Amino acid sequence: MIRLAIMRPEEKIGESVEMAKSLGFEPICASPLKVKIVDSDEYDVFLQRVILGKIDIVIITSAIGARAMINLADKRGRKNDLIEALKRVCLVTIGPETAKSIESAGIHVDMMPKTFSSEGVIELLSAWSIEGKSIFLLRSDKGEKKLVEKLKEFHAEVTEIIVYLLVPDVEDPGLLKVIDALVAEDLDILAFTSPLSARVFLKAAMKKYPERIISDALDRSIVAAIGEPTKRTLESCGVRVDVVPPMATFESLLNAIKSRISN
Repeated sequence: MIRLAIMRPEEKIGESVEMAKSLGFEPICASPLKVKIVDSDEYDVFLQRVILGKIDIVIITSAIGARAMINLADKRGRKNDLIEALKRVCLVTIGPETAKSIESAGIHVDMMPKTFSSEGVIELLSAWSIEGKSIFLLRSDKGEKKLVEKLKEFHAEVTEIIVYLLVPDVEDPGLLKVIDALVAEDLDILAFTSPLSARVFLKAAMKKYPERIISDALDRSIVAAIGEPTKRTLESCGVRVDVVPPMATFESLLNAIKSRISN
């Protein structure tokens, strides 16, 4: 059986394992990033303004961010108010997983970029007149700065709200297990699902073993990246990327890997 290393947040591991097994893989999992929800005064400003109808566009970049946004409102007893308010704004999400998290709360997603990335959002909104529009961007502390910068170039009023932190964990037991399996040639494929998780993996690997050993081990393996940003990060670190799916979703990534090994 093909052994596949999966690097995803802890809350995604269970469903990721089931999906991988259903396609005939033997998954080995790691969570190189820990999620920490941020409860802030800035979120209170967002909540007040969206309920008062003073926001035009809300951008949610991940399923974790979507759940954090809703849970923080629920903590304040304003979940229903938030849901009703979001029905009156233009809601933009990146990727179907994010949209699913939003829609499961009864909120309609208005727009989704074809490319599930910051570049995709920029391309999507550049086709609209957003000058003077109030845009709130809810995401992690590791989001790409160019999204905010580009939207401001279109003369939109952009406010970024950090609703969760992504904390690197180079000592994650699952991560160390993946690294050991890679070096021992007991691993066939590595699937990276974000640029940051790729960087954390490489940092942990180089900390535990000499760079040459890790480089040789990666050369022997199939390396898959969920999208172009992750691919660029890996390649900038000297890692060859063999598989990039047509859509930046985990399901598409698994199917692309399956197709690669079948051929």
